[in-house]
Amino acid sequence: CDPKWPRDWLCPRCREAEDPAEEFGVELISGRERYSRIQGNEYTNEAKILGVKDIQAIVQGENPSDPRVFIGTGILRGNRGIVCVDELPAIPTKVQVLLHPILQEGKIILEEYNWERPVDIFFIATGNPSGFAHVNRIPEPLLDRLEMIPMDLPEESVEREIMLKERLRIQGGFFKDLRDEKEKKPSWIDLKTVRRGAVAPWWIIDVINKTSRYTRQCPNIERGASIRGSIKALDHTISSAEMRNRTVCTLEDAAKGLKLALRGRIRLNPDLIGFEEEPRLTMAKHDMAVEDIM
Repeated sequence: CDPKWPRDWLCPRCREAEDPAEEFGVELISGRERYSRIQGNEYTNEAKILGVKDIQAIVQGENPSDPRVFIGTGILRGNRGIVCVDELPAIPTKVQVLLHPILQEGKIILEEYNWERPVDIFFIATGNPSGFAHVNRIPEPLLDRLEMIPMDLPEESVEREIMLKERLRIQGGFFKDLRDEKEKKPSWIDLKTVRRGAVAPWWIIDVINKTSRYTRQCPNIERGASIRGSIKALDHTISSAEMRNRTVCTLEDAAKGLKLALRGRIRLNPDLIGFEEEPRLTMAKHDMAVEDIM
């Protein structure tokens, strides 16, 4: 409860006290603690967005219809802060409508408890466009309350840096600024700084990065690989070298890593794979496409 709220907005415990702030004290919540992230998927429901009932309190004898057994989640945790919904279109449409009064009127309504409270949030939502898997329809009234910002995949240099940080597990100080050095010296890498048993030369990383990126432009590929394809391809490449007790990745390792990472992340045009082929033959054609791109 907010000490500045009128008494009829307070919870039953605070409403019974003459001076709730004096009796129970005031807790200051930092900005970091006022960030709430909601993972959107087909199982996201009202409980993850608004709140749940405290089962322990009910077991101890509390009335399930008493507001004191209600525990706020999602939106309430991010009150006066940031609420981020990851993959909003993955949430069922009938659950998305719970966000209407929150964004339009700035309040949460719990009809079961006849409970209505104001909320002040900075709302951010992400999601894939229509046509992707696990994408539900977003109601037009909800879209009307949001501003859409298109975000494409990162540029090649940014994607390469993400690959290195995600899979090489590089530590601070790995990237050095050599622009002010007069004498250019060859860079030697200590394997301890990357926490892996093998490293990939820069040209191997370029091959992996460019191959994965070209799948998004190839006219024979219906669906290209996301940045996860680049990250996993580098991971498989390094793992292939590690399993063979090598400290430096080769082009053979890159080919195996790319095939393993991309065969399930790209989709060839239907006229190239047919409709009744065995999965083994379909995977072989995906591997051939990856080899051609390399």
